[in-house]
Amino acid sequence: MTTETIERITPVLSPVSAQLPAAEALVALIAAFGHLPGGYLRMHRQFGSSPVELCMQMESVQDFEVWRVALGIAASDVELKSNSSGNAWLKAQGSFHGVVVEVTGHGVAVPVEDDEPKQASETPAQVAA
Repeated sequence: MTTETIERITPVLSPVSAQLPAAEALVALIAAFGHLPGGYLRMHRQFGSSPVELCMQMESVQDFEVWRVALGIAASDVELKSNSSGNAWLKAQGSFHGVVVEVTGHGVAVPVEDDEPKQASETPAQVAA
């Protein structure tokens, strides 16, 4: 099977070469910050013609924070995300070498709310007992 045959069967809407800017940004990140924690990395386009993104998924909030600072992302740009399974993570977007870089940090401890109503007259010692 040749490339010509493949392109007739499935037209290439977004060739892998379109991810070159993200790959180059990743190489530059490794050169500049190779001592920082590693994580799950991916390059992709959200939709057909959108710019390619570099996504860095960190296992901890601490690793996320190190990368947030290194990329110059303001703390005010950090979002807390969660899902119905009770998982929570931090998410922030910045730019490096002209490429959008999304960093997420997982392992966010979210306090569990107590479903039992407490009477206003109870003292903290009574509630703990």
